Amino acid sequence: MKYINPYDLAFVIQFNDLDGQNLKKFKRRFFAELELFDEEIKIKNRVFSKSECVEVINEIDNNKRLLNIYFAVYYNDELNNFLYGIYNKSYLKKIKNDLAVEEKVTKDFISPYIKEILTKVYKSAFLNNEQEILSLDIPLEEKYKEEIYTSVYKILKSYENDLIELKKEYSYNLNDIKKIIDINKINILPNYFKKIIDDIAYAIRNLSIDSWNDKEDMNLALSLIDFALQLNISSKVKEKFLNDKNDLNKVKKERYSHDIILKIDNIMKDYYKSFNQKLEEILRILNSAKKDDLIARATFNIIMNYINEKDNGADELVQAIPNFKNILNKLNIISNDFEFKQVINSNLRDLETIDNKINSNNDEDDYSWVWWVVGIFIFLIIGNK
Repeated sequence: MKYINPYDLAFVIQFNDLDGQNLKKFKRRFFAELELFDEEIKIKNRVFSKSECVEVINEIDNNKRLLNIYFAVYYNDELNNFLYGIYNKSYLKKIKNDLAVEEKVTKDFISPYIKEILTKVYKSAFLNNEQEILSLDIPLEEKYKEEIYTSVYKILKSYENDLIELKKEYSYNLNDIKKIIDINKINILPNYFKKIIDDIAYAIRNLSIDSWNDKEDMNLALSLIDFALQLNISSKVKEKFLNDKNDLNKVKKERYSHDIILKIDNIMKDYYKSFNQKLEEILRILNSAKKDDLIARATFNIIMNYINEKDNGADELVQAIPNFKNILNKLNIISNDFEFKQVINSNLRDLETIDNKINSNNDEDDYSWVWWVVGIFIFLIIGNK
């Protein structure tokens, strides 16, 4: 049903004293004037049929309460115009306040008309990214809100379906998700949309999980879960996603540690390189490594096991002392384990003793110190078992 205010009809036929007392007089005047009009009557540049106008007149017959509602709306000029569909966008920000102060009977009466207008306005605002309109949480009953928001809800549901379809593709990246989801536009939506936003976030989270499980792309997995966390999701979902992110970071750290340790182990297994060359390569890796107790302990054990298992000559061991000391100092830096640091420092003191012994030996014919070095290395190995 179209909105027609009988006070606007009274203005058209120049009847200035419409109220509950002279309603019958108004009706006689209206039906008399009605014959003078063509098939249509123009009100506020809107065209209505005679039958539509007669329907309003019959509606207020013997209904002073309804007439009073029309009267209240009529004297709120912006609201009255809005119900005819005549408004500017600035009023859309004000209508929330107007409805908040209206009597409940008035609001109940005009809500269906407001719903018809806002249903069109809201969808247009979403498609055109008019965020001030999208953020409006109009104080209407839920049944009207549902009709107003249904068109946008369907669009959001299509976004969720697009993300589900994207999951079937092997190749996708963060930009593919950004083409579907405009975070700023979605986050401005009122609380009515919280459930579908949570569903969209879960669809992105599922892509994140697949990025790791199927593609082993940890960086993509983390970037997708971070993107999902930017959405205005419920607190329970946010807590779940933060736990997921922590789990991914833990796996990433373990994977990083494993890769570094594997590189170091492969270096030590290289048959064609000297002990000192191997230590030089390991030192280059450690210089770019993050703080990591697992890497520190594993590197130390790999080197000590190598010394224990291989038949290294005394000269090779002596030549490697500077790099070995540098590695131990680096392990001291990347480790946070106090007990392990004590082991490292003990080894550094022993290596310093070896250095001093070598440097203090001036007798070129006395090679006894060489075997002393070998003995110290054996002592280091046994002491760290």
